[in-house]
Amino acid sequence: MNSRSSIPAPVNEPILGYAPGSPERASVFARLAELREGTWLRPDNLDLDLAGDLGEDLARFGARPEDPGALASRRWDLGAWAARAAELRARLEAHPPADWSDLAQGFELSAAVLRHFQADPLLPAELLPAAWPGGPLRDVYDEWDARYRAVLAEWGRSA
Repeated sequence: MNSRSSIPAPVNEPILGYAPGSPERASVFARLAELREGTWLRPDNLDLDLAGDLGEDLARFGARPEDPGALASRRWDLGAWAARAAELRARLEAHPPADWSDLAQGFELSAAVLRHFQADPLLPAELLPAAWPGGPLRDVYDEWDARYRAVLAEWGRSA
């Protein structure tokens, strides 16, 4: 098991906002978790491409936690993510888009699923609980989204 972690640490003042283009927003999209104030980490399974000035404000180094699974479960609320994924999957399966009257509700559901995907920590499989719902949710969403797009295109042609 590769338990090497990449831990970026800020060199300058703390990050203060989540505005578009802000360093904080970049850290969210990099799926970083705060270990303690000013120290952020994530397993080394993703190539971190920290955009803009954020990359210049970080010092990077590696570390090997004694129990990487326990550390991951303390830093990312995997149970809450999995529960929300199950809820969204059930909603997708219960509400397949059938006609134009489903488009508004479907848009909101699609946005909720895509927001949830952005919160997925994208941890390596060995750090995830058994039966992690990320892959199955993506599969169900892909099928649902193809149907949604077909209904939207059909509505667009008839308008």
